[in-house]
Amino acid sequence: MIYLASPYRHDDQGVMHARYVAVAKAYPRLVAEMGDMIYCPVVHGHALDIVSKSPMGDHYWLDHALSMLRRCVGLAILTLPGWERSEGIRMELDETTKIGMPVFYFAPKPEEYDELRVRNA
Repeated sequence: MIYLASPYRHDDQGVMHARYVAVAKAYPRLVAEMGDMIYCPVVHGHALDIVSKSPMGDHYWLDHALSMLRRCVGLAILTLPGWERSEGIRMELDETTKIGMPVFYFAPKPEEYDELRVRNA
């Protein structure tokens, strides 16, 4: 299984939702390109985050993400705008360095994200 990382957290809820939509749109393409199952904390956790209003907090989600990452064989990063500044991606990359996991980078296709909402976020 491959772990798919992308930027998510932002002060603007609209940017967070746009990031979720972008990774959800890219997900089927990346499954086909990677030829493996994919776990993505944004795709698999966004609805819980919104509906539950994160009663478990960011610490829980970070621990959950890193626990899932350790069960995967590779890290794929969807390079949406802002990915280089993402604290979550930085922590995921640090973990892959510790355990020697391969990292793959995928650029989003224009039709997969709303550039006005995601750009420079």
